[in-house]
Parts: sequence; structure tokens; C-alpha cells
Amino acid sequence: MVVMTNQYNEWEYCAGLTDKVFGTYKPQASSVELPDRLQIEGEYQSARRVVHGFTKLLGYLSTMKIVSINRNVIDFNGMPYRQIEPYVFVPVRQSGFAFFVRDDQGAVVKASNPYFDSFLLTGLDAQRTGISLIAVGLGLLLIMLAVISGFVRWIISRFRRAAKPSSGISKYYLWMNIAGLAFIVNNIILGYRTLNYTNYSAIRIHLIGNIVYVVLATGYILLLMMKLRSTEAGKASKIMYILSGVSALLFSAVIIGWDLYY
Repeated sequence: MVVMTNQYNEWEYCAGLTDKVFGTYKPQASSVELPDRLQIEGEYQSARRVVHGFTKLLGYLSTMKIVSINRNVIDFNGMPYRQIEPYVFVPVRQSGFAFFVRDDQGAVVKASNPYFDSFLLTGLDAQRTGISLIAVGLGLLLIMLAVISGFVRWIISRFRRAAKPSSGISKYYLWMNIAGLAFIVNNIILGYRTLNYTNYSAIRIHLIGNIVYVVLATGYILLLMMKLRSTEAGKASKIMYILSGVSALLFSAVIIGWDLYY
């Protein structure tokens, strides 16, 4: 008696099992020309994934890539597959198969095999992770620039012994930059604990921290809109205030876009 299950990574232990149980599949002779493998190239995401909540990010970090090797052979997430019938592929070195489903216009939308289905990422979905990394990197760069600039100005004012009293917007600007650094640290810890299957009650504090950051960012942007023109700060300071507002917007967009608050 053979028992076949659908558990995590079990395909590593059942190579050749399909052939032993059902026999080796041999395609019928056909004169139909096989379609070009370029039609199925792209990045695919598992159909079994979280679609709402902060863990949906994991689905975008574990996508599968299909790259063509030659006209009828593809690299399916590191494994070579050979096309035997239109949109039907078999692994070169083990048993199994994969076929590709098309929409009414003939465009490939899904890849299927005996273990799972995967949908082709298109448009912004295909670029979502890259755009988010760019947003976080740009926001971090702006914050570091603001911190370094503030430290240099503090050193200069100490040497000149002409420290000016801080305005309300200046104090908020300082705390907003500190909050931005805390956002980075908070979500690094959140990602690490999520990957280590920490229970939700322990992770909730990180999600609450992200909500607090969005509230602070909203307050800071409103403050800029109301008091930036009337503040007595110099032009350079105003530019730094605006750049910190941009970084706050970028980080808030990442939090809201990836559901990093529930």
C-alpha cells in the first residue's frame, strides 16, 4: 500500500514515485508545433498563500521563477523541465509534470502541478517587492541624511556658542527621524520573529508600533503643511523638514501596502 500526502517539501522524498505507481507517461505522436517557451516565462506566486495581514509579504518572498533554457526546455525554480505537449512540461531528472493554463486571449495565467497551483505575477504585483525595497532604502537614506545634518549643525552651534531655542516643528522633526529609525528596527525584528513562527500575541507589539508610526507621520505632515511657511528656520532646515516628511510618507505607504499593522 502506498500513501501519498501533500505536506511541506515531501516532493524531495517521492521522486520517481508517480512512475512506479502509475507508469511512465508517454505523449501521443502529434504534428502540432509546440509553442515558444517565452510565453510562460515570469515570476509565479503560490495560490495557497495569505492575502490579507502582515504575513502576506511571505508569499512575495517565496515566488517561483521560470526562465527559458532553449525552445522547449525551461528552468522551473531551479529545475529543468521539457515540453512534451503544448503547455505541458515534465521534469528532466524525475517524475511529475506541470501544465500552464491560459485565459480567453491565450495569455498564460497559471502553472499547475500535482502539488500546488501558482499564478503569474503581472503589472505592479510583479514589481511590488522591488518598489517596496526602493521606498524603504530611499526613506532610510533621507533619515540618515537628516540625522547627519542635524549632528553637524549641533556641532557648529556648540563651537559658535549661539544655540537657538528649538521651535515646535524642529522638535517634532527630531522625534520623527528617531521614529523612522525605530520603524526600521521594529520591522526587522518583526520579520525575524515571523520567520521563526513566533505566536501572534508576541508579535502584536510590533504591529502596534507600526500604527503609532503612521499616526506620528500623519501629525508631522499636517504640522509641515500648517507651519512650514511661517517658521523662522533657514532654507536648508526647511528642505530637511520636507525630506523627513517624504521618508515618513514612504514608510507609511509600506506599512499600509503590506498590512504591517494587523
